[in-house]
Amino acid sequence: MNYEDSTVKVFSDNAGDYSDRQVPWQFQDRERGLFLAVIKPGGKILDPGCGPGNDGKRFKDKGYEVLAADGAAGMVNLARGKGLRGKVIKYSEIDQVGEKFDGVWASYALLHIPKAELPGILTKIKEVINEGGAGGNI
Repeated sequence: MNYEDSTVKVFSDNAGDYSDRQVPWQFQDRERGLFLAVIKPGGKILDPGCGPGNDGKRFKDKGYEVLAADGAAGMVNLARGKGLRGKVIKYSEIDQVGEKFDGVWASYALLHIPKAELPGILTKIKEVINEGGAGGNI
């Protein structure tokens, strides 16, 4: 089993517990604000590695169109429960998401990708960002 499949399995098997233990990350408010400052109002945001959809919900509540994406179906289901559009898709497949976005927000997700594979994943992410769009990673 490769890194991606093992990571997806852990998060799929523990989606509910992960969501229950997650605490509000107010310290990220600044980072989210900086990200949104360069995304047009009402723009489309991809949240890959969305987890339970907490950030995506914040963006949606501010009027943005959000696609919550994760390789773990359990996480996508939690995000959908928050009213988000969701798609089960792994980072290695992100260029096949089938649409373009004004911004990609990858919070605490890229750290699960081995360093040697990161350039290829970042290239795939770039392919789904509209001209003039932005990426955000914490």
